[in-house]
Amino acid sequence: MLLGMRYNLRRDDELEVALDTVTHAGARGCGFEAYGLDAGCRADLVLVDAQTVAQAVVARPVRRLVVAGGRVVARNGVLHAEAASL
Repeated sequence: MLLGMRYNLRRDDELEVALDTVTHAGARGCGFEAYGLDAGCRADLVLVDAQTVAQAVVARPVRRLVVAGGRVVARNGVLHAEAASL
């Protein structure tokens, strides 16, 4: 969302580029191996209620589920107590 605001990204295709910048392209830039939604990947993901990528970026919906390293760390915007100590 901040990238979209900073660079005046308004079209759906532009917002998809903004999301890619902080997901897939960001992972490549950090040198992360096995990134994505495939078997054998790290299992880091965030689920939100949105019909499109643009809606997910612009509306900033509550994170319904956050998984890091295959472990659920938050649900419905609330951090799990066990995750707070990580």
